[in-house]
This record gives sequence, C-alpha cells and structure tokens, in this order.
Amino acid sequence: MSKLILYDQENFLGECIEFVRNEPDLSKMMFTNTAQSARVKGQHWVGYTEKNYKGEFIVFAPDDYKTLGPNFSQKLSSLRLVDEALANPEIVLYEHVSYKGEVREIRKKVDNLERAEMNNKASSHKVKQGVWILHKGLDQTGPRLITFKGDEWPNYCDYGWNDKVSSLFPLVNSYNEVGASPSVKVQGV
Repeated sequence: MSKLILYDQENFLGECIEFVRNEPDLSKMMFTNTAQSARVKGQHWVGYTEKNYKGEFIVFAPDDYKTLGPNFSQKLSSLRLVDEALANPEIVLYEHVSYKGEVREIRKKVDNLERAEMNNKASSHKVKQGVWILHKGLDQTGPRLITFKGDEWPNYCDYGWNDKVSSLFPLVNSYNEVGASPSVKVQGV
C-alpha cells in the first residue's frame, strides 16, 4: 500500500498525518500550509501549493524527506497519489489546438524538441500512458507543468503554454524532484 506521511516540523518531528489516497484540500485535515518533512512508501505522490491539485508542484518518489525545502515547506495544500502505470510512457503532442497539425508521439525524455522540429510549436496534447512533466526551457529547465494518463489538453492557450514547450520527460520509478524550482501554475489536471 502506498502512503505519504507529512510532518509539521523538519526531520519527521511534531504532529503528523498519513495519507493513502488523494486529498484535494489539506485544510479539511487541518494540515494546509503546515508540512515541513515527509515520508513516502509505495508509489509516487504529487504535492501542490493550491487546493484541487493546482499551483506549483513537487513530485515525491518513495523516500524520506527531512525537509521540503524553501519552495514547499509549509506550502502544501493538496496531494495526489500517482497510481498510473509508469512503464511504457507515451504522450502525443499536436502542433495546433484541438489536436490538429503535425503530430509527435513521444515515449522517452526529450531534452530539446528542436530535434523533432517541434520546439515551441505544440498547442495541445493527449497522454496515452504515464505521467509527463513538460518544460518551457531546454534540458528540463524553466516553468513546467505535469500531466497524467488520460489527460487531454485541447488548447494550451487556456494555460498560457501555446507554442512554449521545449523539453519533456516521463516520470519513472527512480525520479526524485525535491529541490527543484517549479514556477508554473498547474491547471486543468
């Protein structure tokens, strides 16, 4: 069984609360903007700075996190368990909105979409398998968003991402995102 335990102090001290399923609003558990450390067992989890899986995000791989760092300490407001299969990831990028124009089926990390003649051209996507993190910068830099199996984003304009994606990668079992500096609002997830 997968679980995530949040602690209200660093180094697993203070009050704690255990989660085994999605929690769209940590305030209902009286734990919003409180967590400073975490333990994760089983599968990955995604923590968001806003309710309902929005805002900046952090991906937790199974591990112990003595601190959540300055970007996420006392800032988590919702949690999502990654229960999607991470094997055989696939995302389809479309050049135009509503899944039109040139198409690129991607199954692995791409540091530079220029090699696929798709850099800063994507306007919509569909996730066939896995969990993907898309970046505005090359080599997984800059603002980012996360998208899950079954997600269909017909119009990046709605999120301020039209013609902005430059690199992307699938979440894999060894992925650990602590310490990253996310700077994109996640919407529509």
